[in-house]
Amino acid sequence: MSAPQLSFPAYTASRMAARTKKKPESSKSPVPVTALDTLPIQPKPVHARDEKIPTVRIQKQDQKHRDVLVSSQGVRYNYSKVTRTWLGDDRFEDTISRAVGDGNEPLPQVFAKMTNEEKSDFCSKKEFGIIVDLARIPRSKAEAEARNAVNAEYAAICESVNVFAPEICYFSTKLVIAIEFPPIIEASISFGKQDMIKIKASPAYQLVDRIAQQTSSFKSLELLHIVLFTKDNQADKFLLEFRDLALVLPFYKASFKGWEVFWQKPHMRTCTSIHGHHLAFLDREFKRVQDIESYAERKALHAEKRRADLEEKQRTDRTYGRKLTRITGIF
Repeated sequence: MSAPQLSFPAYTASRMAARTKKKPESSKSPVPVTALDTLPIQPKPVHARDEKIPTVRIQKQDQKHRDVLVSSQGVRYNYSKVTRTWLGDDRFEDTISRAVGDGNEPLPQVFAKMTNEEKSDFCSKKEFGIIVDLARIPRSKAEAEARNAVNAEYAAICESVNVFAPEICYFSTKLVIAIEFPPIIEASISFGKQDMIKIKASPAYQLVDRIAQQTSSFKSLELLHIVLFTKDNQADKFLLEFRDLALVLPFYKASFKGWEVFWQKPHMRTCTSIHGHHLAFLDREFKRVQDIESYAERKALHAEKRRADLEEKQRTDRTYGRKLTRITGIF
């Protein structure tokens, strides 16, 4: 008996023929080849480090201060130019130079050679910081010695500011007063009226008061920050002393009223804004200072009135004595 043969349905052959049939060509026109497709592939740029090309960058020297620093020690630009030269085998050498000028002249000489337009542009774009170092004022009980130290420090700061005069007074818009405190001897647990009287009579308060009065010379001022750089206290390093905060009170009388207060200690990375009960303390102590000053003014006026009355009485007595002498003829 022969083996059964497999038989395919009739439609299977036609379906297979349809699968092998070529598809009709598309009516769309081919995409033309542009000139960009024929350009050679550009190689990736080689890094300056691989080519050993010297690199130049501008870096800030002191992160906690502003662009231009003015103090009794002189004027300093807070940026430097670092030129890195590659020596091979991933070794390099950094050369630090001044960021303004030709790298050899200090900032005052560079500023003096600028044109008037360059000077005004420099003062309008840079942030100026006046550093008040209270450690330079000796803690002397002699009033004359303390007054001479304050006058000398204030004169030195004004001399440094005058390097940029008069452009700094007319074009500078940002000013920062940095008050650097000496190390803390002891913490103040309480703060009262007598403490405020002592602080107001201290050389440090008098120096800050004179600098606060000079801020009225800046005619285009838009930003005024007072930053307190205090030292760590052994009892509590996060404590802000009220006697340190009291040195902000002279700025209540400044002509520019939009100032802000910040403080920073050595362990802090950035400045912290002062708000809350610290501002309430400043408001309260400013009223107390006004009362103290008004009392002192009233006392001075009363003493002046008593002196004038005494002089008038003595003058009247001398006049009456002369009249009496003429009448009696004693002399």
